[in-house]
Amino acid sequence: MKIPYVLGSLFSIFFPKLCVSCGADISGESYPLCRECLDGLARTRFEKWRGNRLEKLLWGRAKVDFAFAGYYFRKEESVQTLVHLFKYHGAKDVAEMFGCELGNMLKESNNVVYDAIIPVPLHPGKFKLRGYNQCEIIARGISRVTSIPVITDLLYRKVYTETQTHKGRFERSENVRDAFGISEMKNRWIGARLLLVDDVATTGSTLEACCNVLQEIPMVSLGVATVGIAD
Repeated sequence: MKIPYVLGSLFSIFFPKLCVSCGADISGESYPLCRECLDGLARTRFEKWRGNRLEKLLWGRAKVDFAFAGYYFRKEESVQTLVHLFKYHGAKDVAEMFGCELGNMLKESNNVVYDAIIPVPLHPGKFKLRGYNQCEIIARGISRVTSIPVITDLLYRKVYTETQTHKGRFERSENVRDAFGISEMKNRWIGARLLLVDDVATTGSTLEACCNVLQEIPMVSLGVATVGIAD
């Protein structure tokens, strides 16, 4: 049942929608972040040039035609705080906001030629604990802007891995080795252009593992998009 207009107006007065970063009143806005805070995030502009740092991170490790991260992920800065909000504290609207922004970046770079978006999957056990896959929500934000469909039954995580947070590059690589699998429907995607989506790229180990599994699809071409890249 819809709330009557007058009651809805009174509700917004007594319980205004606030920016999750600075606390400003953003009633009537679609994003959970005010424009000033959004514009103040550390953008990379990686989508505008080839050979950016995320692409270099994957050179010699995974065959990727295009890769970009939207923002720098720095300790104790706003992007890290916002990522932790959607990753560990259930702020799904923040994840969708970042997805929409990644979609806008793709459109601005004229790079929306993908047939499907593939979010990095969670193991079913971790999904049950968290209740959602933040990468899928990011992917759906990208889809909302670009109309590229999100596919969640192609790539899957077959091993319940430990958190990557406090691991070094070698440990991260070992932690996700053989952690992912690809479903029998892979033959439907022969020659497809797929965009792999993750939340943050640190050492690139998870992206590498996922891309190498997706490369089992004949003639596939891969792109990668992440919200952040560790700086």
